[in-house]
Amino acid sequence: MWILLTLGAVTFQVIRNGLQKTLKKQLSDTTITWTRFLFSLPIILSLLTYICFTQLASITSLPKSFFIYCALAGLFQILGNISLVNLFGKRNFTVGITYMKTETVQTAIIATILLGEFLDFKAINAVILATLGVILLSPLAQQGKKFFSKLFDKTALIGIACGFFFTITAIFIKKAILITEYSGFYAALLTLLFMNLAQNILLLFYTAKISDLKTECHKLANNLKPAAAIGVLSFFGSICWFYAFALADLTLVKLVGQTEVIFSFFISHRLFKEEISRLEIAGIILIMLSIILII
Repeated sequence: MWILLTLGAVTFQVIRNGLQKTLKKQLSDTTITWTRFLFSLPIILSLLTYICFTQLASITSLPKSFFIYCALAGLFQILGNISLVNLFGKRNFTVGITYMKTETVQTAIIATILLGEFLDFKAINAVILATLGVILLSPLAQQGKKFFSKLFDKTALIGIACGFFFTITAIFIKKAILITEYSGFYAALLTLLFMNLAQNILLLFYTAKISDLKTECHKLANNLKPAAAIGVLSFFGSICWFYAFALADLTLVKLVGQTEVIFSFFISHRLFKEEISRLEIAGIILIMLSIILII
């Protein structure tokens, strides 16, 4: 179940990222990020209203730490998404995206330390294979450049930071899910609802402080269809991720999530009619082998 959920989340995410790129010239990085949460809000409020009317005790019994974890997860996801959108505007953004995909390794290390999610030998090998596969699929490998030669490049550092922010986001989401007395879908849904509310509040105040809120809202209105589509895709992608997090270890979910690289790769090559090199084939095989190991 968690593998299917992760694949669903990846599909929604790839489409959403494509739409976010189209808004890069019309909106600021912060406003593009806000579209993810703002246009998810009607769905969130509808679900929250339903839960309040039917199971009010479920919400009132949640510990204070649950809401703190949701708020922190929301903050780090905002930072991660702003970093990701910022990468779209870089000339060599693919370098940053490659380094962002070290997220799986970062998750393996941090989840072991903070959550005690120890990996077995097969899972460790799967993480190594997936990371090597991502490197082979990157432009760094295609151009014959060493992976570490660009380590201190600004774009690479943004990519690493982006991966770190998303890793910490997942850690706090998992902590919020574990601290509830519920399990599975309901715990995932409650976490998503309160995390999304926190994100909308944070971005509302931040946008009002750094720019003219009326102007930003006007720009959003002019790009209503793609912005609304981003919000809906984000909701369904997020609930798939959260539910998968509730069912399995974070590193395993992130590992299967590396299929995003393969999906994006094939979409890109399909659009530009480019031939696939041997290194790219090797990268795809390594990522697929890592997922087979996990299954």
